[in-house]
Amino acid sequence: MMLLMLRIIIAVSALAVALYPLWGIIWPESYRAELLEDFAGIEQAPISAIKQASAWLWLANAVFAASLAFILRYVAKDNSETNLKWAATCLINHPFLTLASDIGVHFSLARYSTNTSMAIELSGTTLMPLLFGCCLLVIHQNIKSHLPTFD
Repeated sequence: MMLLMLRIIIAVSALAVALYPLWGIIWPESYRAELLEDFAGIEQAPISAIKQASAWLWLANAVFAASLAFILRYVAKDNSETNLKWAATCLINHPFLTLASDIGVHFSLARYSTNTSMAIELSGTTLMPLLFGCCLLVIHQNIKSHLPTFD
């Protein structure tokens, strides 16, 4: 029962993370308020700039959602250590893709914003997926080293 609950939570989380930035592509006018929290003065930004910013945000979210999907596949069915390796790879790359998407969003909206400064944040929160990815790689290596070989 507990495993089923965990699988449901992981699946819903992966869907939410993957679909959230798509809101800005599908309904850019309503997503403008979300972007206003980080970019002051973009009220006059055209729909195309909001869609472009949303697409940049989707990049990092899609990689994080993929990591959750690989973890879900590992937990749900095949217990293949390959799924752990791919989940770890996605998580390790997530902070760097988040940085790239933040830069993309900034350049998409900077010409319409009253505040054109940009801050690059490297914090514990930002780097947490990297740490979890490294932990998954250690788990993957541990599982791989303890599997029986048939030589």
